[in-house]
Amino acid sequence: MKVLHFTPGSINPNIAQERNPVAYLPLASASVTSEISCLYMAPGGSIAVSRESYDRLILVVNGRVTVAQDDGCIIDASAGMGIVLEGTESGLLKCETGAVLITVETDDLVADACGLSTPDRVMGQRWPQFESN
Repeated sequence: MKVLHFTPGSINPNIAQERNPVAYLPLASASVTSEISCLYMAPGGSIAVSRESYDRLILVVNGRVTVAQDDGCIIDASAGMGIVLEGTESGLLKCETGAVLITVETDDLVADACGLSTPDRVMGQRWPQFESN
C-alpha cells in the first residue's frame, strides 16, 4: 500500500503567496496515457485547458471553479461535481475562492449515465455533515 498526501501545503508550501497560483501534483498513473493528479487552485487562480490527445475528468473535491470553454459554454462547478472534457475541447479553468481538484487523463473517457447531472437526480441535494478534523 502507498499513501498519497495532496493537501495544498504538500504540493507547494508557498502557493498562498504566489500571484495567480495553480499547483499540479501527479498522484498515480496506469500507463503512458492514464494519469491521476491533484490540482490546487488558490483564490484568483486560473489555468488554460488545451486540446489534447486524451480526455479529462475534473472532480471538484473542495471549493468552486468555473470552466469557460472556447465555444462559449460556461459551467460553474462546486465540491461534489465533476466535468468530463473530450480531448478536442478547450477553454479556461478559473477559481475565485480556491479549490482542490482531482483530474484523470486517459484515452476514451466516457461519463457514466449513473453520474450525470440531471434535475431529477440532484435537485435539493446537500452534503452530509461530517465531523471536521
